[in-house]
Amino acid sequence: MVDYECEGNMTIFDYLDELNRPVEPELSKGTTVYKLILDVVENGVIDHTWELRGKYEYAAKKPTGTFITFWSPDIGDTVFTDKEAAYTKAESLRNTYKVIRGKDMEVIKEINFARSDFKNDIESVKLLKGNMVYFKKWPCYPFLEKFETEKQAEKRYKKCIDEIVNDINNIKKVQTDESLPMQDMYLARTGKWSRYDYVDFNHPVLVTGGTP
Repeated sequence: MVDYECEGNMTIFDYLDELNRPVEPELSKGTTVYKLILDVVENGVIDHTWELRGKYEYAAKKPTGTFITFWSPDIGDTVFTDKEAAYTKAESLRNTYKVIRGKDMEVIKEINFARSDFKNDIESVKLLKGNMVYFKKWPCYPFLEKFETEKQAEKRYKKCIDEIVNDINNIKKVQTDESLPMQDMYLARTGKWSRYDYVDFNHPVLVTGGTP
């Protein structure tokens, strides 16, 4: 059977798409939603919605002022209106991904810097037990690097400090006693350890037998 389409006419596939298209957005503006990213839950309030190819995309504003975005098919899978349901699923995924928890990191020494023009923006370098270096440079995500020897880790620690002090953008930094809390570091398929949202975008490494 030939799928013949005249100008202005629907194919059978167009017709089926119309049948499956939501008549209106499943969620309304002002609804609080909880989005699962790996095993972390973010929350926001739906600010606006738009339709594209028979599906709705949503943007929910987080308390920080940034946005969570998601599509209709995500609702009930990684996006929930029920807080308890979101956290229950997150808990069920806690052993799914390769991750080093912040609470398990032990700091040997650290140094922290603030921008002279914006002191709330802290940059940090931490030498950790286990030959690891944790660093957060503005405006990047935090990262963790692992080394075979203490000497290699110490060298990387000093290099990170040098990169912050000698900023290529010539932004002046001042040393501060304020320390950044360490976040859980997930492993991406790129080989980098970083925060959940960076790793989600770059595809997380699963533990043996893990199924997200």
